[in-house]
Amino acid sequence: MLVYAGSLESEFIRLKIQIKQLSDIELSQRELTFLEQTAEQTLEPIANKRLNNLAHKFSLGTFEQQLILICLATQLDEEFSPLLAQMNPVHPYPTLALLLLLFKQTSSDATGFNCLMANKPLINYKIIEVDLNTNGYLYSPLKLAEDILQYLITDETITDETITDETITYEISDKVITPLLKPYWRQLSVFEPVLTSEQQNTDALQKVMSHNAITGSQLPLLPILVSDVKQQIALSYQSVALMAKSIKCKAYVIDLAWLPVKVEELEHFYHAIVRELHLQYGLLLLQADTLHQCNSVERSVWEAWLAKLALACPNQLIISAAQPLYFSGSHANLTMQPLPLLLPSIEEQQQLWIAELNQSIVQPYQWEQLTEYYCFNKQQIMTVAKELKLSSFLTATPETTIEPETNKIQPKQLWKACQLQQKNLLGEFVQVISPGSAGWDDIILSSEHISVLKAVVSQVKKRKQVYQEWGFGAEKSAYGLGISVLLSGDSGTGKTLAARIIANELQRDIYQIDLSQVADKYIGETEKNLEKIFKAAEHSGAILLFDEADALFGKRSKINDSKDRHANLGVSYLLQRMEAYQGISILTSNFKSALDEAFMRRIRFMVQFSFPNIKHRQNLWQQLFPKQAPKENLDFSKLARLSLTGGSIRNIVLQAAFTAASCEQPISMAHILSACRHEFDKTEKTLRDDLVADWVHVVG
Repeated sequence: MLVYAGSLESEFIRLKIQIKQLSDIELSQRELTFLEQTAEQTLEPIANKRLNNLAHKFSLGTFEQQLILICLATQLDEEFSPLLAQMNPVHPYPTLALLLLLFKQTSSDATGFNCLMANKPLINYKIIEVDLNTNGYLYSPLKLAEDILQYLITDETITDETITDETITYEISDKVITPLLKPYWRQLSVFEPVLTSEQQNTDALQKVMSHNAITGSQLPLLPILVSDVKQQIALSYQSVALMAKSIKCKAYVIDLAWLPVKVEELEHFYHAIVRELHLQYGLLLLQADTLHQCNSVERSVWEAWLAKLALACPNQLIISAAQPLYFSGSHANLTMQPLPLLLPSIEEQQQLWIAELNQSIVQPYQWEQLTEYYCFNKQQIMTVAKELKLSSFLTATPETTIEPETNKIQPKQLWKACQLQQKNLLGEFVQVISPGSAGWDDIILSSEHISVLKAVVSQVKKRKQVYQEWGFGAEKSAYGLGISVLLSGDSGTGKTLAARIIANELQRDIYQIDLSQVADKYIGETEKNLEKIFKAAEHSGAILLFDEADALFGKRSKINDSKDRHANLGVSYLLQRMEAYQGISILTSNFKSALDEAFMRRIRFMVQFSFPNIKHRQNLWQQLFPKQAPKENLDFSKLARLSLTGGSIRNIVLQAAFTAASCEQPISMAHILSACRHEFDKTEKTLRDDLVADWVHVVG
């Protein structure tokens, strides 16, 4: 004999008796006994907990529950099909007509007759499978969806009461998840080891969810996990997965950017999501960054959809976004609770690096230096470590296998791998310049200006001592702790070289940004472009080098129209972002006098690169020729007569070197003269004959 969950067995007997009585079929002794025992009892609602929970979640009436029950009986109990065949040989299966007959309802009774309409729960949520084209509305065969069947016959387990006192948890195979959701629906799992900061994020989330259960509000708090760095989406995943584990349910994620914005299509997704969350109680994380990028019409559609979903699935919906979200209009009463996510602490990062690589890297290694420069999450650290260990394994040789110390990961390899990890997050406006070999001897500047640039390096190296140990980085004085530097002067006077020397001294990457490319004519796009850059650089320790600052920081115009107003907003935004940025910002400008005064007040260091005088130019000519380069009769005092910047001199030296190499000759004044003519023609300047007249004798 079949044993059914809850009171299904008695319900099945009751159904058999009804069918046999309608068909004048003799009752079995067991059925007669059942009738005697229940003769004086009034007909009560179905007592099966699973079916009652299903009815509660999907707002099903008594008739709809009876329809589910007879479909369930037919699919589980082999005695039902022969009974239905005797009752109606033409349609020997569950039909709406059968149900109307069994429960004495007519087509004029809308409650039962309309239950298979497209807008009713049985069809909307795909609880019943039916093809109405088979035998029409009344006589088409009805069947329970496979996952509904599995739900109704699965043992029950009550979840953590701190979240909800009515929730039922149960397992359903991934094979029966609503097909519409399969391309978009991903299950989350806990990423070990669990860090203290991650548990703190989860505790904050669970506190909000518990608040809803305690207050029983009809408008629940909707938690929004806020992480303003793109790569930190893993933090949201971990928080939701940890909470799901603690309350013994599953966790899923859907990115709203994957879904259509059309109302009718979103309605299908709404019913599919509600169906899954009700059937297999779980938490759903919705990545909602797309809401910050859509227009007002699309935003209105999303808000209505999210509000409806939040009310249908209280305590199950969590949102993740780069910035807090607030609903407007008729949905403004839905409270959004921002929960900023904590990044792994410096100590946690160091522990992760040590756990992953301490046995594989050349010792001793200064992990403090690495974590001060790169602020990575757990997933990034483990990805870098995995790639390095795999690379070490693939490059191993028989000799290194015998002597494993010779195949250890070198510190430079780790540094390079971290650089590559960070570069993956940069946008189209950024050029990454890695530290090179340029030093203070490579730049021609006054001693005063060199001292200013060295002070920049010193402040970076001593910032931990001053800000943390001496307390100057306390909250009351924390605003504007970033180091900002303005390098101004004509093109080619050494501004970019100075930035590279600073980067080399600190062994940091340069993120070079051309502000003339970032500044966008479309309203709001300049701020978006800048935000991408700052977000990527926020935890990298890189030096931000803004070239052509004049393009954005020129004196702000008077507001004559909307374009002027939004152009000034772009300037204000960058000024605020620079002050909040905890790294080094270097800006270059060709025209210091054209810069806005408000901008100038916020710059900590300024260096004016003057046009090189004749002495400086002679030094530049001499420095730019490597010792190993073949030279013949070069007169640097005569070369210094030409009024050229360091950039132009470098161009001429390289051009002359290539010309000499192609002729298989040492570099001579003749090659330099030819290169000079080319450089002057390129810049549409005239090369005065009197400045090179005595070069002819040398050439000859």
